[in-house]
Amino acid sequence: MKRKGISVIMPTYNQVSFISRAITSLLIQTFLEWELIIIVDGSTDGTVELIEKYLGDKRIKYFFYKNNKGLGTAANLGLENASYDYISYLPSDDLYFSDHLQSLWNLAEANPEGTFFCSGAKYNYQDNNNGSAGQKCFGPFADIGYQLVQIMHQKTETRWMERNELVTDSLNLMFWNRLLIGTVPKFTMKITSEWTSHPSQRHKIISERWGGGINLYKQFYNINQKLKYNSVFGGMIDEHTEYLEFDNPQNSPQRSGLKILLVGELAYNAERVLAFEEKGHQLYGLWTGSPSFFNAIGPLPFGNIIDVPKENWQEHVKEIKPDIIYALLNFQAIPFIHRVIRENLEIPFVWHFKEGPFFCRQKGLWDQMIDIFEYADGTIFLNQEIKIWYEQFFYFETPLSMILDGDLPHIDRFKGKPSPLLSQLDGEIHTVVPGRPLGLSPIDIQELSRRKIHLHIYGDFYHSVYKTWIEEANALAPGYLHLHPVCTPQNWVVELSKYDAGWLHIFDSENNGEMMKANWLDLNYAARMSTLGAAGLPMIQRDNTQHICASQSFTKKHGFGIFYNSFDDLALQLGDREKMYDMRQEIWKKREVLSFNYHIEEIISFFDRVIDSKKEFKGVSQKKSVDNIPKIIHQTWKNDQPPKHYQILTQTWKEHHPNWEYKLWTDQMNYDFIKNFFPSFLPIYEQYPSAIQKADAVKYFILYQYGGLFVDMDYECIQNVEELLEGNSVVFGSEPEDHCKKFYMDLIVSNAFMGCTPENNFFKFLCESIATIQIRNENTVLNTLNTTGPFFLTKLYKSFPGKTNVKILSAERISPLSMHESRDVLSGEITEEIQERLDRAHAVHYFFGSWWKAVKEDQNQSLN
Repeated sequence: MKRKGISVIMPTYNQVSFISRAITSLLIQTFLEWELIIIVDGSTDGTVELIEKYLGDKRIKYFFYKNNKGLGTAANLGLENASYDYISYLPSDDLYFSDHLQSLWNLAEANPEGTFFCSGAKYNYQDNNNGSAGQKCFGPFADIGYQLVQIMHQKTETRWMERNELVTDSLNLMFWNRLLIGTVPKFTMKITSEWTSHPSQRHKIISERWGGGINLYKQFYNINQKLKYNSVFGGMIDEHTEYLEFDNPQNSPQRSGLKILLVGELAYNAERVLAFEEKGHQLYGLWTGSPSFFNAIGPLPFGNIIDVPKENWQEHVKEIKPDIIYALLNFQAIPFIHRVIRENLEIPFVWHFKEGPFFCRQKGLWDQMIDIFEYADGTIFLNQEIKIWYEQFFYFETPLSMILDGDLPHIDRFKGKPSPLLSQLDGEIHTVVPGRPLGLSPIDIQELSRRKIHLHIYGDFYHSVYKTWIEEANALAPGYLHLHPVCTPQNWVVELSKYDAGWLHIFDSENNGEMMKANWLDLNYAARMSTLGAAGLPMIQRDNTQHICASQSFTKKHGFGIFYNSFDDLALQLGDREKMYDMRQEIWKKREVLSFNYHIEEIISFFDRVIDSKKEFKGVSQKKSVDNIPKIIHQTWKNDQPPKHYQILTQTWKEHHPNWEYKLWTDQMNYDFIKNFFPSFLPIYEQYPSAIQKADAVKYFILYQYGGLFVDMDYECIQNVEELLEGNSVVFGSEPEDHCKKFYMDLIVSNAFMGCTPENNFFKFLCESIATIQIRNENTVLNTLNTTGPFFLTKLYKSFPGKTNVKILSAERISPLSMHESRDVLSGEITEEIQERLDRAHAVHYFFGSWWKAVKEDQNQSLN
């Protein structure tokens, strides 16, 4: 017999920072006859430990999945264990207002024939110039329907759709549609719940509309299986069928092959990298975080690529010993790739970059992009035009480079026979856009229709993005605009070959042949170029003769392009049946140049050249620098009797480096050193208003003169650091990520841990530069940081032309704790996670801050 009450199902995944409020909102309900069933769906963030604090209330119980199973499976487990005759849902990031359950219960009591009940919800809470508030919805939400937090329904034998059937952000498709068969929803018309808005909501992770997609979904939920996937605003992706031909690779990796570490993301046509495996090479993947829907990352649904865990990835890479790093492909991966190059792994590094420099400039990634180009041992440019464009900015040489589009598909996508043309059926011209109709307006569609030219657009996502555009075009040119679902790669040939031609990006160049005026459209290759090429289609573009236009240069060279000045001109060319037939035949013969496999031997040969070049460089110049770093540990203090706690820390350096010389520099010794060795700098040295500025400056000059390693007094050595210095002529530590975030910086180079060879070029640059900094007569922390300290040093590092020879150690190695965390450690509060960090580190900086404390004391005295 069913019990009268409400079973509340709470599926949760890694929302420990939200869940307490959700549970509390249930505990304060005026309706008391409820139970809470929590399904912890693979959470790794301490959710279970938090939930256990609530188990004193016998109405609360939980179930735990070790790995994430998905919303459908979690909800079904809740349904199977529900005791009451009504079911409600409370996602752990949402909440009920105190009268929520009572209002739904009252609605059910008043409508005994009803089975589905809906509350109103507040949502999309925002702070802006107009106020601070949320919107209100009293029924299903526009486009995405009813939300879990709103609904109460009778207990049912109907079950939620699970991940192995389909991944979708449509709750209608997952459950509501089937539940609503034969019933009419009832509404409280009261706002009694909140559907909380934040970036990690499930529908935002899934939907391309919100920046999500299958790549982010698999990474976020840690999924390693093939999926059938369809968001409300995107197209169907079925990894079971889309990569079917790649399930049995033609070749297995052989011992003679290279070990290639892919770093970043693979963008469109990710299956192209199987060409490496087919040639006997082993692939590894170290993937960027937070990918967009077009940034393919592992785990991939094909091949034998071994994913490198992000946790402690440096050690995993050391174990793998890759022959080469192949870093790619678009701007979203740049911050992560930049972190990798800062490790100076001494592995040959190839940088293949496509989209794009203008995005980098727009999003504040320009400096990191240039750093990667400078660091790379080999560079693959999209085309010759953009190579010349980049060289306007390079103050360094890129001796090893090649030209190749990074989005090219695998040759198997070119299989199949062409289909009969649609134009043979109705006598009119049919053209296609696989993607967004960039550069075409609704009025253009009208002009095309007047010339009996149809436009077919493929891609569900773009149908939603261009909804208004499509409505206008249909009104202006009825019957000439046709919409199709996304065309999957295995169907490119059979589906797209029935069109007369396909559209690339349409634009009018304005550069008049001047590289300085070129923009991204002038320099880019549209990703659809290879899609159209696979189907053997001529590619329509505006005629940009007399301008720099990379896509026109390529398609003209290979005979792939149709270039028009007016729609009459275009109609004339497309209407020449004989010429178009000959053109399609010629493209069909040459089209494999647009496959990745066509170029694989050239790529491998390029990798071999980069590897050989790196070996030669390492043998000649790097080995020399190893032997020239003197084994001297320098420290400085105002006198020769540092406080006892500093003496204890100093002893750790001596114990772990018994064969090293130790040198303590006092204030008087520092003054005498500058006076005797760098007398021209003495007047500047004497002008510094604080002792720390003098200490900072003298450290740079001492290292330039003698070389060795300078460490601050508040540093503890955990293990010998020689392996960190090996193979490098200049080394710096870096500040923890928390410190960078505090000052909105991507990197802070630390002067608390630094080493070099005598007369090192970077330290020469440093000493010359510090003498030019204007000295302000103000004893403040920020002034010190900017004139002699880490901010000054970071700025110098970023502007140094040869910074690829400067090794910046990750904070994980040399400064694993933030200032606040170091305080916790010193007070005996050491968590398991912090202990793991300390175990991996060589040294730890405690940030005692004697200098900035002294500065603040001086400031307080001045105020007094």
